[in-house]
Amino acid sequence: MKIAYFLPAENVLSETFIADLIAGLRQSGAEVQLAPDRSSNSKMALNFEQRPIFDRLLARLAHATAGRWHYVDRYRCSVAARRRVARFLRQTTPDVAYVDYATQGMLLAPILQKAGVPLVVHVHGFDVTATMENAFFVEQLASLFSFAHAFIVPSQHLRRRLLLAGCEPSKVHVVHCEPDLEGLTALPIEQRTKSPSVVALGRLTSKKNPLALLRAFAQVHAQLPAARLTLIGTGPLADQVLQLIHELNLESAVELTGALPRKEALALVRQHWLFAQHSVTAPNGDQEGFPVAIIEACALSMPVVSTRHSGISEQVIDGDTGFLIAEHDYEAMGEKMLELLQGSAKCAAMGERARENIRQLCPQGHRVKAIMRLLKYAAQDR
Repeated sequence: MKIAYFLPAENVLSETFIADLIAGLRQSGAEVQLAPDRSSNSKMALNFEQRPIFDRLLARLAHATAGRWHYVDRYRCSVAARRRVARFLRQTTPDVAYVDYATQGMLLAPILQKAGVPLVVHVHGFDVTATMENAFFVEQLASLFSFAHAFIVPSQHLRRRLLLAGCEPSKVHVVHCEPDLEGLTALPIEQRTKSPSVVALGRLTSKKNPLALLRAFAQVHAQLPAARLTLIGTGPLADQVLQLIHELNLESAVELTGALPRKEALALVRQHWLFAQHSVTAPNGDQEGFPVAIIEACALSMPVVSTRHSGISEQVIDGDTGFLIAEHDYEAMGEKMLELLQGSAKCAAMGERARENIRQLCPQGHRVKAIMRLLKYAAQDR
């Protein structure tokens, strides 16, 4: 089976796992052609670009006549990019196309339909949460639902999002992310930091809400001065994070490492007592999919304190493998972190259950087999 694998236009957090999937598909006997092929500096990536101003004025006028001065940008895919993709398809003659992100799928669907190539789309989160605030993307998503043979989502939450948006239930398949759990070795609690410690791994963005996590930890530190917090990552909220650390007088208790290579980051994560992530729906509507960092923390036998948000509720069993609190309730988060940090035995017990739960939820080898099965099914219509 020949697969045209269309990579995201830009570097994404899950790129390591995209590479793992490509390797798995090839090991399963598939011939995978990449677009763009970064090893050859190919320029195959597609991007939305604004239409000429005349089209935008017409769009605004249409909304104004409906009594709404709500402006929705109109977009299109460049002619040059469409031609490159069409040429790529003629040269590689794939049996099926696999696309990361529904937004990429929207751009590619008309080209693939014209070429007679079936499409399987992997949805990640932002592409069907934040984009739903834009009427144009809602319209394009409906067209994609009609053409694509299958949609892969990482959580039941995102499956429900697609169904509510109008996708046919038989087309939506939940396939959990699958990092290399065998390569993640947990440390016994007695070999971790001597002081009670919390770690967070992820970009400093509105969706991750590191500011709420800092306020939660400030409560912990006030009652448990020995407690320490490590934030691994960087992002647009980095300056605000530094400012809040200063305002809360936490300079001696919080370490901000910046971005680290994945192996180095996980080696640091495993030294801590518990993992925390205060995920929320961002102001632009963006939501989590099925956070890989939480999977990895559980695999490292760490209890997780997080929010009842998107797929996280499927990763963490509240009160058994960690604790879940309401979005933005940093006071409740502080209470749960303090409860765990006051006794290492409870951390250890919850962490072991977290590791066992995640192994059952994300069995090794399942992801590639499930995706191969969907690709073969779609390819039958070639």
